[in-house]
Amino acid sequence: MSDTVTVPEPRLDQPVLADPATNQLFSLVWQARWRVLIMAPISLLLPFGAYALDPVGSILRPAVVSGVFGLMAVAYLVLVPARPDREFLGRSPWREAPATVVGATRIELDDPLVPAVRAMSMPSPYRAVVARTGRIWVTGPDRRGRVAVRVEGSRVIHPVRPLDRGRSRQAVHRDQATVTHRTARWMATTPVAMVLAMTGVYGLFSSITVTRLVSFVFVVGSMTVLWCAMVGHRFAWCRLPRLIRAGEWARVDVQVSPWDARRDLTVDAHGLIRLADGTVRSIRMRAATVDLLATIAETGVLWVAGEPTPGRTVAVGFPGYPLLASARVS
Repeated sequence: MSDTVTVPEPRLDQPVLADPATNQLFSLVWQARWRVLIMAPISLLLPFGAYALDPVGSILRPAVVSGVFGLMAVAYLVLVPARPDREFLGRSPWREAPATVVGATRIELDDPLVPAVRAMSMPSPYRAVVARTGRIWVTGPDRRGRVAVRVEGSRVIHPVRPLDRGRSRQAVHRDQATVTHRTARWMATTPVAMVLAMTGVYGLFSSITVTRLVSFVFVVGSMTVLWCAMVGHRFAWCRLPRLIRAGEWARVDVQVSPWDARRDLTVDAHGLIRLADGTVRSIRMRAATVDLLATIAETGVLWVAGEPTPGRTVAVGFPGYPLLASARVS
């Protein structure tokens, strides 16, 4: 690697949501959680209403599937803790704390208010960053005891469960290459897992409500195509495990055009990169994350794996951090 990869750190003298990208990420995730919160009781109550109206009729079976959706929503709300509310994050800053990853999801902090946390909803690449850097930023607990953290190089606010400090356990350590490979694998599997999960749900629904095989295949096939179209831009991530091995990472200057985020926190981003010899190339990142683009905007640089020749697709981002994307060079 030609240069040391550096990323901006959060400011400790301002509230968490004073950072525009952090505020945007928080707002979109908060809206999604509220949609799940509203959907859960409706889905759970629908089977009872259907049974009261028609105990043996045709509307009962679809209503039972609705109840399954409701149970899935409840499981999400239980397993993924709520973040501190907007009012708290709008006035409270981050504070840095030395951190050690012990076990799969437990992180021990050298912090007077939060000695340890359970980070079940934090994806593996982010926990690997903590294991590599040995530090984390934490805010809370708020009046309800809710705590949130962020890792080096990322503006994503992760909700965690505060814990008491337990017995000493062996620490987990990760290097830069491990974090990069984990990020690439995690991103590559995300769109495939989403399509398979939704296909399975609609398959369950169809098996209960549809009696003819042709109709079953049509419904499941249609929903699979629909979900592939909805997350199709993310399939660009599926090449990342191979692209990160295309060559040495090299730093380039970058300028990205103004952008608007999709609901899934990705952006169809266009920009220009300037190579070390002064050559300028155009790039298009079909599914760049808001997190990545915010870091690009603040630093003005990017790392590219391999030779960015016109017509090639290359991996770009910040190696050692959960900030990657595939980019088409022209």
